[in-house]
Amino acid sequence: LVMSADGRLVLLGDAKNNRVINVWSLPNGTLTHTLDGHTAVVFAVAISQDGMLIASGGMDNTIMIWSSTDGALIHTLTGHTNIVSALVISPDRQILASASHDNTVKLWSLVDGTLIMTLAEHTDRVAYIHMSADGTHILSAGYDNTVKLWSLVDGTLITSIMGDSIGVMNMVVNPDMTRLVTRDGSSL
Repeated sequence: LVMSADGRLVLLGDAKNNRVINVWSLPNGTLTHTLDGHTAVVFAVAISQDGMLIASGGMDNTIMIWSSTDGALIHTLTGHTNIVSALVISPDRQILASASHDNTVKLWSLVDGTLIMTLAEHTDRVAYIHMSADGTHILSAGYDNTVKLWSLVDGTLITSIMGDSIGVMNMVVNPDMTRLVTRDGSSL
């Protein structure tokens, strides 16, 4: 379940067919598009800040980029070798970051659908990613019990913070990325 920044669109998985994403228009609650292209369960969805692009990924190891205006498929991105677990679109709509159970974060060009770089310092599944408001840094967290801060300018790993439990499964971050709270399977 994801809402666009302007509150105009809501993306929702379909309970009967978990390979598709339904796009609902608010405030009237009208189903505007059904995005159908994945061959397995969709695990992750993201929408650009301006609401124009939608990204989806899941158990088929692929990422699909869609137009929110007409539901058209723009790009199909392949390169992950396991479940796509999280997605985030840069504020300028130029880059998509994807996290995967293949232990990587990949950065993709949304202009032409090509792979820009792979961030491969995690030693277990990556569960969560967060991009800075200016699109220059990314946080990734995973089952290797780490949170990693990366520069998106050159892919440099800036720092890695160890958690204290069984793996970081989720994370919330304040807007200026000066505070974060992580969650493992049972506690903060």
